[in-house]
Amino acid sequence: MRMPVALRPPPSLDDVQNALLHELERFGVGERPVDNAWTVWLADRDYARLDPQLVRWAAVLDDWLVDRFLHRGLVPAGLVTVSFAAAAELEPGRFRPASQVRKDPPEVVVPPAPPPPPGRPRLAVPAGGEAPWGSPASAGIDSGLVLRPGSFVIGSAVETELRLYDPEVEPRHAVLEIDADGVVRLRDMGSRSGTLVDGVPRLEVELVDGNRIEMGATTLVFRRDPIRDDGGREGGELEGPPVDA
Repeated sequence: MRMPVALRPPPSLDDVQNALLHELERFGVGERPVDNAWTVWLADRDYARLDPQLVRWAAVLDDWLVDRFLHRGLVPAGLVTVSFAAAAELEPGRFRPASQVRKDPPEVVVPPAPPPPPGRPRLAVPAGGEAPWGSPASAGIDSGLVLRPGSFVIGSAVETELRLYDPEVEPRHAVLEIDADGVVRLRDMGSRSGTLVDGVPRLEVELVDGNRIEMGATTLVFRRDPIRDDGGREGGELEGPPVDA
C-alpha cells in the first residue's frame, strides 16, 4: 500500500548521503575535473521542516564529499560545497541532488562557531621548523610557539614568522589570523600542494584545540593551553628550553 503523500517523512541525512554517493558513480575513478557545486532540492514542506538543521547538514556533507573524492581519486573543479534549496514541483518526502562545475568563488555558509575555550593559543612546531625567536632544529626538540594577536605567516621563506625546512612547502604557504579574543583562523595562501586540517583540504578554517595542520611533509599541531602565571612572557615566543637564534 502506497503511503499518502502527506504522511511521507522528510529525507534523512543518510538518505542524502546515499543519493550523493550514487551520483558520484557517474564519474570514473581518477576523473578530473569533477563537479564541485552540489545542490540538494527538497520539497517545500520538507525544506521548511528541516531548515534548522540544513546549515549543519551542509557542513557535514562538505567534508564527507571531499573525503569521498579523495577515496575515489576524483579531483573537484574547485572548492566543494553542498547547499539545500526548495523546489515546488517535488512531492513531500522526495528530493533531487544536482551538481555543476563552479569555478567562481562560491558563497559558503558556515555554521556559527562556539566561543573559543579559555586558554592561550599555541602552535606545536616540529624539530624541522625554524622561528625568528629561536630554532627548534638547533635544539633537536619540538617547541611550542605561543600565538599573539595579528597575522602569522607560515612558509619556507626567510621572512615568514614560522619558517619550515620542507621542499614541498611554499615560500608563503598559509597564514594564521589571531584576533584579540584569541580566535585563530587558518587560511591557505594559494599553495600548489594545499593545506590539510585533520586530513581534509581547507582553504580557510577556524582552528580548535588538537587540530593537525599538514603542509607538504610537515605536520603542526594547534593547541590551546590553560592560562597560567608564567612570569609575564608575551605571546609569539617559543616555550621550552632556551635555543639559539
